Order: sequence, then structure tokens, then C-alpha cells
Amino acid sequence: DVQVMIHTDTLNESGFVENTVAAIQGRTIHAFHTEGAGGGHAPDIIKVCGLPNVIPSSTNPTRPYTVNTLAEHLDMLMVCHHLSPSIPEDIAFAESRIRKETIAA
Repeated sequence: DVQVMIHTDTLNESGFVENTVAAIQGRTIHAFHTEGAGGGHAPDIIKVCGLPNVIPSSTNPTRPYTVNTLAEHLDMLMVCHHLSPSIPEDIAFAESRIRKETIAA
């Protein structure tokens, strides 16, 4: 049985990945965005993929190694979160949520 489905905090304002793992206490959960784009504890949400009680998934169209994957994710994230390409902090936030290293993993 899956107890909960979780979408964790990219900015780590509510805790880090270790805090989330501790709070789960070994219960089975479904974790969204473990592939490295769209959310989850930055930069290390992929750690939960190695836990026996976590069912990892991606809820976005992540396709590693395809043309324009990273650029399209940046555009999608900017639009979905009402961010402005003319504000450097908005761009930095969006770029921090798209992690090419873990998308490829």
C-alpha cells in the first residue's frame, strides 16, 4: 500500500531531503519529480530513488539526451510558475530546478 504521494520542496524551505526521509519513517511513498526537473529537494532528490520504500516517478515529459530537452524545460517552468525572463532571480530559480545531471541518470 502507498501511504502518500509527495512532491517535495525545491527551495528546501521546509527541510532538506534528509528531513523528508526521516519524516517518512520507512513507510512506502510515491515521490514525484525524482528525475531532476520540475521540483523536489535541490540538488539531491534523486537520493530517494535508492530507498526500498520509495516509488520514484517523473510527472513531466523528461526525455534524456533528446534535442532541446533542457531548453524546453526552462521555458515550461518559466511559464508554469509565472516567472519573468527579464528578472535574473526568476531565471536563476528556474535553472536551479532543471538538473541535467539527474535527468540523464
